[in-house]
Amino acid sequence: MNALLAVPLLQQGSSDGSEFVSLFCGGILLLVFAAAGANIAKNRGHNQAVGCVVGGILGLVGLIILAVWPKNQAVLDARQVVSMAPKADERACPYCGETIKIVAKVCKHCHRDL
Repeated sequence: MNALLAVPLLQQGSSDGSEFVSLFCGGILLLVFAAAGANIAKNRGHNQAVGCVVGGILGLVGLIILAVWPKNQAVLDARQVVSMAPKADERACPYCGETIKIVAKVCKHCHRDL
């Protein structure tokens, strides 16, 4: 009699794989929200890890919170200054001020001899 009672319990615990598919899709969605949150935080001048956590945990609501979070203008300005700095093998043209290679003989912007 005990064997007959165990059969329905075993069948009840079996699955067709739908739990795995649900968990997999949920994990992918979590990663997408986390990556989007990190990207939004970076573009607004904030820490990417914070954006990743907020986006991953809160999902769509977290992305909305990050989108309305005030920009950190000091960080954004500092990033812009660093990206505009000439590289080690570049200098400013004395005539037009554009960035050119140090070894250049003619400016590629104003076409003047250097």
